Formats: sequence, C-alpha cells, structure tokens
Amino acid sequence: MDRILKKLSEQKVTFEDLFYFMQKAAVIGTWEVHMEPHKVYWSEVTKLIHEVDIDYTPNLEDGISFYKKGESRETISFLFDRAVKYGEEYDTELQITSAKGNEKWVRAIGYPIMKDGKCINVIGLFQDITEKTIQANKIALQEEQFRATFDLAATGMALVSLDGILIKVNKTLAKTLGYTQKELVGLRREQIVQKDDLKIGLSAMQELLDEKLDVFQH
Repeated sequence: MDRILKKLSEQKVTFEDLFYFMQKAAVIGTWEVHMEPHKVYWSEVTKLIHEVDIDYTPNLEDGISFYKKGESRETISFLFDRAVKYGEEYDTELQITSAKGNEKWVRAIGYPIMKDGKCINVIGLFQDITEKTIQANKIALQEEQFRATFDLAATGMALVSLDGILIKVNKTLAKTLGYTQKELVGLRREQIVQKDDLKIGLSAMQELLDEKLDVFQH
C-alpha cells in the first residue's frame, strides 16, 4: 500500500497498481486453471487468503483440498466439474481451512473459457468474506432471539413506525386489548392509546430519537 501511495503522490501510478490496490483493499484475489497442461495460477491476494507463502506453487488437487472437508469441498468439486464439462459459471460462498489451520468463509467465482465446445481455461475471483459472514450470522441470531422474546413475552409489545402505525404486535397485547393480532396491525396508536398516555409516549419517543433517553417505561 505504501508503494501505491508513493506512486500516487508522484503521479506514476499505473492501471496495474490501481487494480492491485483495489484487490488488496477488498481482499479479492484472482486465480486461473489452464486445462492442458494442468497449470494453476494464484494471485498474491489469493495466496494471502490461503495463508501460504508468496512463492507457493498451487495445483488443482491442493486447491480443492483447502476447502473444508464435507459440504464445501463436495460443492466446489461439483461446480468446477460442471464448469469444465458444460461451461457453467459459478458464484458460491464456502468454507476453507487455510495452511495455518484457520477456518474462513470465502466467495469463489469461476468463469470457464470455452473453445470449440471444450474448456481450455477456468478463471475466477476469490474473496475473503469471513468478517461479513460472522456479522451476518450475529445479526440473524439477534433477530431470532428478538423474535422469540417478542412473540412469547408475558408483557404486551408492539413495533410501531415513526408515523404511529402498528407494524407488529404480540399475542399478549392483542389479548389484553381484546383484538386479534391481525386486527391491530395497521391501526394508528391513537386508536388504542388514551389521549394522556399518548402525549407522554410521544414526548418520550422524541427524547429517545434525540438520544436524550436510552429507554422509556410508563
């Protein structure tokens, strides 16, 4: 990166430099498999993702073996075989185990190059998406936990839009108010909240939006 920034300051940066910089920044590598003879090329970023030495010489069998044994390895083997035999592109997210034993999530994209109905090369992109996948899984877990808490809570609860429309209500609130959940969704809060309570609630909501309050209970 320092080399790129220096060249930028000297206005000597090339397209190759910029492409390399973008690859590094996005943790996206490239790879190629030449079918005859079998020859495999990994870019520097691809090697960094696999945590192998920069002078590492990959081959097809080793490349497949980095994928985690089981579903990930079986999937990439199947997709690569389809690419070679039928010219099918693929774009998938799988797990690998790096040379240092670290498990990572990667996005693997493959594009077969066909000539006279025969695959001569397969080229592709290889991206480390571990952090993105971890965050997505955390969010999914939090959403599931919230959903379970919301649905099973002994206290009446509702999700209300900023303009006062009930978006979702739990069974407890519906039972307390004498409605069905379906009947409550779509109503405005002033249709079910007393005037004095509504005034207090609106004031508190504005303070929450202004970050003057962390929580409000009435």
